[in-house]
Amino acid sequence: MRNVKSYVNLLFKYRLRTKKELIQRLKKKGFSDEEIEKEIENLENQGIIDDERFARIFVREELEKKPVSKFILLKKLVEKGVDFETARKVVDEEYDEKKVLETAKRILDKLKRAGKDENKIYEYFMRRGLSHDLIKKILHKGLNPPEN
Repeated sequence: MRNVKSYVNLLFKYRLRTKKELIQRLKKKGFSDEEIEKEIENLENQGIIDDERFARIFVREELEKKPVSKFILLKKLVEKGVDFETARKVVDEEYDEKKVLETAKRILDKLKRAGKDENKIYEYFMRRGLSHDLIKKILHKGLNPPEN
């Protein structure tokens, strides 16, 4: 079996991990609690495991990919093991409605090209937890482009 450090390096090649995710993956791979605890402590001391940094990067990347609500981001971060207070703080600081609107406009254009009607588009954004007012703003801007 590989050593803990090698496996951790392999995991971090793909993406950052929260402390909770890392512990779960190491346990699943069969490493002892003692090995895991020692490696986690080492990684924390080096600043490699930092759930707040993970949360900031996660929120920025999510908002780049698709428009989502603060609630959805908070829920995903907590599921990944970021404590609630840290997750709430990061989401409050990093959530940018302007970014959500930009991403939503890109998605809206794609949905319109795919022939989706306004109701389907509305439902798409509702499933991502966006408010009625924000969706209306997205639809208004996207379906009524400014005239030159």
